[in-house]
Amino acid sequence: MHARDALSGDRQRWQFAPPGDSSPESTDLAVAAGEAGWAYVTSVLTGDLYAVDETGRQQWHRPAPRTTVYPRGGVLLCVTRTSGGGCTVQALDARSGKDLWRFPTDVFGIGSTPGDHVAVALRRDTAELTALRLSDGRPLWRVPSGLASADAVQGETLAASTQLGPDGRTVLFQQGLKKGPFAVLDAKSGAVLWRGHPTTGQRLTPFDDTLFTTAAPPGIDISAGHGPLTAYDLRTGERRWGTPDLGKGLAMVLDARADLVLLGVAGGAHPGLYAYARADGDRIWSRPYQGGAPSPAPWTSTTAGSRTYVCDGTTVTALAFGAG
Repeated sequence: MHARDALSGDRQRWQFAPPGDSSPESTDLAVAAGEAGWAYVTSVLTGDLYAVDETGRQQWHRPAPRTTVYPRGGVLLCVTRTSGGGCTVQALDARSGKDLWRFPTDVFGIGSTPGDHVAVALRRDTAELTALRLSDGRPLWRVPSGLASADAVQGETLAASTQLGPDGRTVLFQQGLKKGPFAVLDAKSGAVLWRGHPTTGQRLTPFDDTLFTTAAPPGIDISAGHGPLTAYDLRTGERRWGTPDLGKGLAMVLDARADLVLLGVAGGAHPGLYAYARADGDRIWSRPYQGGAPSPAPWTSTTAGSRTYVCDGTTVTALAFGAG
């Protein structure tokens, strides 16, 4: 794992590899960024979790095979796959690695964006959505997920699709993979605010008070696509606008700021980056994929300060968002 200067990308601040494995395989390490420059590294090979401080020095480690971690302030949320096909959820102190709590019931998983105060889990025994308070693991509410029997077997995938809205007031949950129904819930009570009924699977991406959706077939198929970029009011479900059909290619909303929505398209005839106006969905600018061959992987992104960092699977690019 390498830490680089965020402004220039040139200077390497430090690097880390698990003790005894100075050259890990490219697929071995997974990294989650914490507060104040700390990072949490899981290794498939060693089965351990490592906490690394802002200088790259290891502060603690503990066994954590098949575990995904989510740093949330002083709490490190850990989701561990079990041999029986479910997952366990526990919380650690982010600075010491000591146990804080463990949820007693196995789950299919938790949402991809747990908040600083609450995470939403999909229970394995009842297929209910349950909100867990991060401070002590206490369940705040339980509601039926609305999964059809045919979709219940996809519980692990659907659990991962659950998201907490950026304001912490809403929960988004996909209720099916093929036809794409989804629900938006109130994060405080679990009450349904509104439902969407698209005819195809959708990728749900909330920013501020807006929900953006793009076509997302089951699995990662960069040759698929077919559908518009659509914007909804996150709390009411009012449709604000939709673009023309984006055509083939896996389209993902990467960021929304400076009055623009940044879209990454992998595969298809025109892979690259596209910026649309947040007000009405008009296309403002585009940057074709820079690689020689068709884009090899879905786009990923993260933000720091005024910049957006995007990766096409081989190259990281820093954008001054809105500058084109």
